[in-house]
Amino acid sequence: MSITSKVIIFSLGIAYLVYSFVSLGFYQHDEIGHYLGALNFWDNPASILSYWARPAFKILYIIPAQLGVIGVHLFTILISLTTAYFVYRVAEQYKIKNKDLTVLFFGLQPLYFQLAFRCYAEILGALGLILMLYFWNKDKMWVVALISSYLFAVRQEFVIISLLLGGFFVYKGYWKEFLILGWMPVLLAVLGWIHSGDMLWLVNSFLGGGENTGFSKPGFWNYWVKSPEIFGWIIAGLFIVGFTQYKKYPILTIAFLSLFLFSCILASPELNISKGQGITRYILIISPVIALFAGIGFNKIMEKL
Repeated sequence: MSITSKVIIFSLGIAYLVYSFVSLGFYQHDEIGHYLGALNFWDNPASILSYWARPAFKILYIIPAQLGVIGVHLFTILISLTTAYFVYRVAEQYKIKNKDLTVLFFGLQPLYFQLAFRCYAEILGALGLILMLYFWNKDKMWVVALISSYLFAVRQEFVIISLLLGGFFVYKGYWKEFLILGWMPVLLAVLGWIHSGDMLWLVNSFLGGGENTGFSKPGFWNYWVKSPEIFGWIIAGLFIVGFTQYKKYPILTIAFLSLFLFSCILASPELNISKGQGITRYILIISPVIALFAGIGFNKIMEKL
C-alpha cells in the first residue's frame, strides 16, 4: 500500500473522529435504538433476535456499546477505515491507476462522511460488499459465500446478492459454497424457533417485522435523483464516466446494478415488496463500488487530456 493512501486513511480517521465530537446527538431515531439494543443486550439477549433488529450487525456492537457512545463511534470509524483500506486493495486488483484517489473518492462522499462513525448497519454493509469483491478476485468463493450469508442479517438489500450467488454456485457446481451460503438464515431460523416455538419464525419475522415510521416510500427514482447529493457531485460525475467502462468490470457492474436497482425497487410504493422506506442512507452500502468506478472515470478523463 502506498504512503499516500496510508496518509489519506489516517487523515480520514482523524477527520471522522473530530466530526464525531462536533456532530452532537444522534442522526436519526433508529441510531438510538441500535445503540440501546447493543448496550442492553446482556439484560435481554433475545432482544436482537429479530430479522429487522439487524442481529449480525448489532451483535458486533455489544462490547463497544458498553464503553458508551465514544466506544461505538471508535468502532464504527475502525470499520470505515477498514473499508477504505480494502477499496485500495480492490483497486489494486483491478489495476486501476491512481489508486490513492479511489480511497479519497470513498472516504469523502458527503453522506458517508457524515455517518462514518455512527451506529448504522449500512457502514458494516459497505465493508461486507468490498470484502466480497476482494475475495471474489482472489477466487476464495467459500469466503464470499460466508460473508454474503452474514450480510443477510445486516441489510435486507443483500438478499439479492445471495440469490445471485446461489444461482452462480449451482451453475458452477460449487456445492460447498452453496451450502455455506445458507449458514446465517439457518442459524437465525433455528434460534428463532427455539426462542419462540414458531417453526416459521424467520419467514414470519421477515414478513411481519420492520419499522413503521409513517413515512411514505419516496419512489423508484429517489436514489437516481439524490445520488449527487449522497455521493457528491464530482464523485457522481466521475462515476458516470467510469461506468461507461462497465464491460471491462463485469463483477463490479453486477454488484452495483443488483444492489442499486433492488434498492430502488424496495423504495417503490407501487411494488411495496418490503417494509423498508427507501431512506437516503440505505444506499451507502454501494459507496465502495461508486468510489472504484469514480477512480476509473478519473483515469478515463485524464487519458483524454
